[in-house]
Amino acid sequence: MHGGNISSLARSGNSLAGNAGQRVVKTSPFPIAAKFRGHKIVMSHTTSTQACRSFRLVCPQERAGAVEALLAAEGFSFSPEPFFPLARRLLHEPFPLGASLAARFGYIYIQDRSSMLPPLALRPPDEAAVLDMCASPGSKTGMLGQLVGMNGFVLGNEPSPKRLNTLRRNLQAMNLLCCATCSHPGEALPLPGGSGARAVHEAESEPAAFSRILLDPPCSGWGTAEKNPRVTSLWQGDKVKPLIGLQRKLLAEAARLLSQGGFLSYSTCTTNVAENEEQLRYARDELGLECLALPELPGFSFMDSPLPDVTGAWRVQGGDDGQGFFVALLHKPFGQCKPARAQRDEERGPLSVAAGGPLVNAGVRGRGAKDRAGNRRDKAAQRLQESEGCLLAPDSIASEGVDAAKLPEGLLAVFGQNVYFLPVAAQKLLAPQNTRLVWKGFALGRMGRNGRVHVSAYLRALMPTVAEARNRAFAVLDLEDCRPLHDMVSGRGIALDALAPASVRSFSPPLGTGGGIAELGLYFQGLPLCRLQLRGRRALLPPG
Repeated sequence: MHGGNISSLARSGNSLAGNAGQRVVKTSPFPIAAKFRGHKIVMSHTTSTQACRSFRLVCPQERAGAVEALLAAEGFSFSPEPFFPLARRLLHEPFPLGASLAARFGYIYIQDRSSMLPPLALRPPDEAAVLDMCASPGSKTGMLGQLVGMNGFVLGNEPSPKRLNTLRRNLQAMNLLCCATCSHPGEALPLPGGSGARAVHEAESEPAAFSRILLDPPCSGWGTAEKNPRVTSLWQGDKVKPLIGLQRKLLAEAARLLSQGGFLSYSTCTTNVAENEEQLRYARDELGLECLALPELPGFSFMDSPLPDVTGAWRVQGGDDGQGFFVALLHKPFGQCKPARAQRDEERGPLSVAAGGPLVNAGVRGRGAKDRAGNRRDKAAQRLQESEGCLLAPDSIASEGVDAAKLPEGLLAVFGQNVYFLPVAAQKLLAPQNTRLVWKGFALGRMGRNGRVHVSAYLRALMPTVAEARNRAFAVLDLEDCRPLHDMVSGRGIALDALAPASVRSFSPPLGTGGGIAELGLYFQGLPLCRLQLRGRRALLPPG
């Protein structure tokens, strides 16, 4: 249990299980890349594929073929899953999938197929705004980000600072500019409720509530028993009661935050009826939410509900379908009575967004003097509030290898030397006057001394296509096979003059020419990977 108590660990959005591999661990799917020697991959062992190993392609549908080609070039084989166009089932891995080049450049996310169900149950439309209340390590947050697209918005909340860092690293690796993060207790989020004056249908000058919320709360993790046999004996009887109580607090908070007419996906990785169907009874009878019937989903065999009055949820027993999982879809009807906390919030008055004002609260926390709302803030946070983040124009981006036109609608803001992208939807959902809420947008890069933004070299989402790069006179290296990539990942870099012609699809300027190039776009069969650093005629992967 890592020395923590139930309440502090539970708020982090994990299952409180004691063994490594259970959901309390939820390690990052982007581990440090394997070491390479020449073109031969050196691993401590070779593994055969475990049952039901699944992963998700992190790319637009039109780039799926290129990501698959990168995986196939290293010897991985897989098959498409029928329930989601970007889901794949692993058939063979010559070495751990997490050490693949596709993982190294953030193009895949290793995820149990059952874990992909909650975002699919919520099915947010393109450009929607979604709240993920218990987000780390980012499996479902990232999938939501893919579903809503670059012009949508996903706020991932993670109370644990350690796990918050994992969440942010994973979202950064996936290049999900539409995602922002915050760190507050899930059962007491400082956000406006979805009833009364702050309903989603009210005037745009008021902060809108979330019309879609995903809640994957701490649970007993019985669904992971196949991998963690001790979990069912560890979490029995009185030990589960605190989890059940916390789940109900989180459900009540989700009901408060949900706009009228909105949808809530509730999920656990347990098969415990008390944490699943009985919690739906609570949501229905005590919170006034409606339980909606989810449709059949190809590729899964769902079990019947053990409670005849609570049906329509997806119940995965485990085995070949993936780990045991429970997913339900709840609806907040119009005209529902406001939860008590929403009424108390309304008495304090609405939290309005300043017209045309910039967003603040970029993610600084600490101890210090209390603000007007009675919350402690350190001096750095106060300075950020007063400076309002120092907004920038998109044309302040310095690199030729970054196409600022690919940025979705939003703001660029500087906090210290770091530059963040703040989605426009956040202006309607996160009020700057709400000093209780501390949040952070997507980290784009750093501010240079020349007043220009130096964007992260791994921000492939803003890289031009190979054809666009040529039109912009941006130097590119488009590789045909992955062997030179192994040399770069090993830290040795590659000599551009020594590249075998068969390894290169396109190189501009031509091989062997000079030109004083400072930066080079790296592509694999047209798939953007990163911007390389050049040391003379030697190309190196950037740090990070």
